[in-house]
Amino acid sequence: MYLRFFIAVVFSLTVIFAYSQEMPDSLKTKLAGKSSGEQVVYINKLVNQQLKTSAATAYQLAKVSMRIANESGDKNRITESQLLMGKASRLAGKASEGIDYLNKAITTLTAANHAQGLAAAYSDLAMAYRETGKNNDAIAAFIKSKDYFSQLGDKKGEYNISSNLGTLYTRMYQHANAVDAFQRAYELAESLGDKQNMASQLAQLGVAQANAGNNKEAMESLTKAKEMAASQNNSKLLATINANLESLNQNIVNKEKVAAGTSVVTTVVQDDEYMAKLKQEYLSIKEANLKSLEEIEKLSVENQAKEYRLVALQNQFEKQELEMQMKENNLKLLEAENNLAKTEVERQTEQIAYQRNILIVVFAAIGVLLILLIFIFRLYVSKKKTLKIVEAQKNEIQKQKEVIQEGIEYARHIQQAIIPSASVIQEALPGFFVFLRPRDVVSGDFYWYYREGSKTFLAAVDCTGHGVAGGLMSMIANSLLNKIIRENKIHAPEKILEALNNNVVETLAQSGDYFDSSMDISVCVVDKASNDIQISLAGHRCIATVNGEIKDFDGSEAAIGGLFPKMNLSYERYTLPVQSDVNVFMFSDGYPDQDGAEGKKLGTTRFVDFLKDELVKEEPAKRSEKLEAHLKNWMGPKKQRDDILVMGFKIQ
Repeated sequence: MYLRFFIAVVFSLTVIFAYSQEMPDSLKTKLAGKSSGEQVVYINKLVNQQLKTSAATAYQLAKVSMRIANESGDKNRITESQLLMGKASRLAGKASEGIDYLNKAITTLTAANHAQGLAAAYSDLAMAYRETGKNNDAIAAFIKSKDYFSQLGDKKGEYNISSNLGTLYTRMYQHANAVDAFQRAYELAESLGDKQNMASQLAQLGVAQANAGNNKEAMESLTKAKEMAASQNNSKLLATINANLESLNQNIVNKEKVAAGTSVVTTVVQDDEYMAKLKQEYLSIKEANLKSLEEIEKLSVENQAKEYRLVALQNQFEKQELEMQMKENNLKLLEAENNLAKTEVERQTEQIAYQRNILIVVFAAIGVLLILLIFIFRLYVSKKKTLKIVEAQKNEIQKQKEVIQEGIEYARHIQQAIIPSASVIQEALPGFFVFLRPRDVVSGDFYWYYREGSKTFLAAVDCTGHGVAGGLMSMIANSLLNKIIRENKIHAPEKILEALNNNVVETLAQSGDYFDSSMDISVCVVDKASNDIQISLAGHRCIATVNGEIKDFDGSEAAIGGLFPKMNLSYERYTLPVQSDVNVFMFSDGYPDQDGAEGKKLGTTRFVDFLKDELVKEEPAKRSEKLEAHLKNWMGPKKQRDDILVMGFKIQ
């Protein structure tokens, strides 16, 4: 039922955003009663979901989140919305707009020295630059992202950026840089043990090396990539590599032909030059009016010598001319023989190809028949095996389910052991009551109690999440409260919150992950010695009545820990007198956020009205039952959506 309602809300948002920039009523209803920070977190979750299906809807939702974040003035929420706005703009075809938001987010993240956020932000910025055609800016952003991923030791992130860099360098014809980028991507894939990406990057490296003119290295890279793709049965990559190898081999053959052709042309040119020179000498002889042998004998000795020399030159020219004619005839004869042989080869090749095609068809038909028979047999065998495997898997899943359930039950027993019973607290505060209703077996909401001398300490805690995740966070909170109040003797409620925030930040800093690791908490100290009640709040709201007058305390919006945690935060203290007819109510957001039968949340306003108009009139012993009855009446058939905690006391 809840899933169908959520789908309807998302569909409504899509239709409304197509015609208006205003916030739809359905979204306003979902955001009612939430603080601006909670509204931004809720909308950003919707944006992340829509990025996978509808970029246009994600873009419009991101604009709403951006507006609310700007109005709140919360830098952390503004930065989150700017990052999502940058990504949504790019996917919605508005990359130029996304560049502005990403640069603003990068400025904030740089000031906070948030390396992980900067690595992702620069990656999104590079892709936005690339889509707007600003390739040089895209390369600069990719390099910064790569440096941050390297600094963080995130090899997977650095691999993705190196691969993108190689592709962009190739597009810009910077082949030497492309070789370096693909080489680095291959090394990172190898260190990650990712054989599939090793083959892919090695194939791209081979192409880059060929483009750079390094044919020998390209041949080695492509051959190795081919072996890896074949071992992985990656037919698509194997086909691409074979095509690249064929192109590379053809380029090498063409270069060799060009070189051979140059030698032949040189020889022909030399022969032509010799014949031209010889012909020039022959023409000179003819111009000298060559005489017959009888006439030569009548000349003087000196003139006879000259005439004999002319005859010798004539004979030499005619001999060379005859030899050249014979060579030309031989070449024509060889050419004719080659054409005849070529025709015969083509005829035989066609005949062999025809016979081969017939054999291929016959063998293919036989192969298909055999494969069909094998397939039918294997299908029969596989079906029997599958039935056995499914049965075994079913049994294994059942065993794992039982183990997991035992673990969750054990966690529940541990949590129940650290949460005191109401009767123990009523010894110090007779008017105390508590209503705790976990959504799952283990709760992220819990309450804490300690008594020392004249002081009684109470805390209502709402940890991030619910179930096992919330339960683990509640263990951390319980341990830190014991340390701060019992061991370190910090008794002022505002100082307790400050110490708790510092301890949570230091504890989570060891893991390097602050995401959603936060808690909202109310701390109350009843001091009978000073005759006052001291209250401090972090992300919570507290309602009190003094002689019928309503006191509404709205604590600091800064939760304990969080996505962008800060040390040494200060919190405000509120004071009430210890006198009869004083009521104090502390609660998490689970009760106000519960959906009703009509699909609307109860909301903080209706819940506070219920506290001051109805619950305050009940005796403390009956308040838990009153809360239970009111919740059931409101929920109807709806499922509980979050852990619920309402607690308090009455000074009698």
